[in-house]
Amino acid sequence: MTEPTIAVADVAVADIEVADIAVANIAVADLARFCHRSGDIDQRFKAAPTGAQGVAGHQRVYARRPASYRSEYAVAYQHSEPGLQLILRGRADGYDAEQGLVEEIKTCRGAPDALPEAVAQLHFAQGRLYAAIIAAQGETDALTVRVTWFNIDSGEEFSRSEHYTRVELAGFLADTLARFAHWLHTLMQARRERDASIVALAFPYGGFRSGQREIAELAYKCVHQGGQLLLEAPTGIGKTAAVLFPALKALATGRHDKVLFLTAKTVGRRAAQAALADFAAAGYRGTALSLTAKERFASRQAAPATATTAPSRATTTTNCPRRCTPQSRSAC
Repeated sequence: MTEPTIAVADVAVADIEVADIAVANIAVADLARFCHRSGDIDQRFKAAPTGAQGVAGHQRVYARRPASYRSEYAVAYQHSEPGLQLILRGRADGYDAEQGLVEEIKTCRGAPDALPEAVAQLHFAQGRLYAAIIAAQGETDALTVRVTWFNIDSGEEFSRSEHYTRVELAGFLADTLARFAHWLHTLMQARRERDASIVALAFPYGGFRSGQREIAELAYKCVHQGGQLLLEAPTGIGKTAAVLFPALKALATGRHDKVLFLTAKTVGRRAAQAALADFAAAGYRGTALSLTAKERFASRQAAPATATTAPSRATTTTNCPRRCTPQSRSAC
């Protein structure tokens, strides 16, 4: 039996298939951001180097390092627990075994002392994870983690270093993986409950109207087989429910993990929301999120000042009305 795979990107988890054992592949950088990001979430006004400029900046830093320094040092770590296997991979920007040094390099513009401390600590968390994996696979008793911010305009380096024992690094890695594993277990349990409710879900309107069943059958086959379908039907036939119901039914088959319903009109959005409310009243245990165009949202009546309208008032993970936690942050 092929083991299911959980693909993780940034703080979002996708492509989960529920089974006795799930395998999750995650990059070190993504794990650090998911578990250790904090502080202001509004960073729109901060200029940053492009990806190409960042790569070039790293190469300039590498040219200044000694011969014992190994750049782009690959690491991998596997964590297993009941029902879940986590495979952690990444590349430390630099590792010098002779110096007992792990380096994380960040390119920037401007003075690094203007960098929020929460962001600096996130950079250190990423470096600590690399160091923890290296320490777990070697004989070293301690490692120094150095974060270097390289100004691509001036060519200056600004560094901060912290020293950790092997035991400290192991504890940090274990705590990080435990927090992430807790999130995945929660998410998988929610998927199980959702799929069970879909299997038991009956069409909530008593029966299909004329033409609805044909639409539902075509939509289900299209979704199940990964095809394309163009439908035209008169107003009032119940097209929204006839399409959404089979799309949700197909969720429980494991063929796909989400349904996207796109509409250009407010009336279409409201119809979809009403149908989902009816499905929920009939026993559906899934979740739904409505995204509204910024232009339409901004046209509503004025709301109290927030970080969007008053940038000086920071929006953080601690003052968020939802009280986000590392386990719920991606849904906030």
